[in-house]
Amino acid sequence: MTITNYLIKKGLLHHRDIIIIDADRESRELQCRLLSEQGANVITTATFAEGFTAMGENENIELIIIDTTLPNISNVDVIEKIREDDRFILTPVLVVTNDYEKCNQLELFQLGITKFLAKPFFEEALVMAIIKVLPKKDYS
Repeated sequence: MTITNYLIKKGLLHHRDIIIIDADRESRELQCRLLSEQGANVITTATFAEGFTAMGENENIELIIIDTTLPNISNVDVIEKIREDDRFILTPVLVVTNDYEKCNQLELFQLGITKFLAKPFFEEALVMAIIKVLPKKDYS
């Protein structure tokens, strides 16, 4: 049994509210499909402005997955804006990027990201990263 199948069986992502903000349509769709198949409630947007608006409309967001190469805003500004909002100051932020070498990981961690994942990634790596950063729920 694969890790993904195990997690599906356990329902660890079932009814979890996750937002994916990624300018790359294929990446966004892949992540959405993978998480939706496991029962997560997924919101996707292509820009930070759309994503931040969607976050404001859904205060139950439990995880923010964000790409660092969004149009019209730097990755530092993205994380600062998320952390300045009291509603999301403690919400885990998983940064995914294909611009691994240009991304200042240390600065992003200092600003409050929770985990960093380089693209391309195996589906299981994404799922395991999400499971590690999501707040635990009582499944009993």
